[in-house]
Amino acid sequence: MNLKRRWIAGGEIGLILVLTYGCGGPAYEYDSVVTGTVTIDGELAKSGTVTFHPVNQGKPAIGRIHPDGSYSLRTGQGDLKEPDGGTVVSGEYLVTVSVTAPPAKGATLGEGGPPIPGPSLIHSNYAQKSTTDLSFTVKPGKQVIVLNLEGPEPAPPAEESPESPPGETSEAAEAPVDSEPAPPTDSPPANGVEPEAAPPAPDNQADNLEQ
Repeated sequence: MNLKRRWIAGGEIGLILVLTYGCGGPAYEYDSVVTGTVTIDGELAKSGTVTFHPVNQGKPAIGRIHPDGSYSLRTGQGDLKEPDGGTVVSGEYLVTVSVTAPPAKGATLGEGGPPIPGPSLIHSNYAQKSTTDLSFTVKPGKQVIVLNLEGPEPAPPAEESPESPPGETSEAAEAPVDSEPAPPTDSPPANGVEPEAAPPAPDNQADNLEQ
């Protein structure tokens, strides 16, 4: 009788251990709730996504940026009934952020595909773990983490053709342009025949009689 009771007690303990450790690890690891806001050059972001990547092993936590600039992290599905119902494992994280402008009207990835996202509204460094400078320590319990981001880097200036300094013009611009060059005066005739000399003008007979 005692052996049967011990077996039942051991089975109950084993069931508890399976429920605790069988679904992604001990439940007490997810001991943090993280919320916050996102700003771009001091202005609240209107949309986008925030991702916390654990430095050590673990699942990333993701939060959608709401129109008021707020976000709340969730590891997996979380509790969708609560605005801060998602839980996160405490530890060190690298943070990446994606904020883009609205897509161009009618621009899609292929026929019937998803819309092409607009240009990024934040600096390109925030897009990848290897370039982001956002790192935070998530502690157990509830906490607020504000992400102050920089806007996109300025576009490089367009290349311009070199121009003459003010007050100077090129020689090609100053040189007159003739429509047709004048033929040389001493050039031979085209048919090889010399033209006849014009006859001398006749003397004025009236002048000779007066003399």
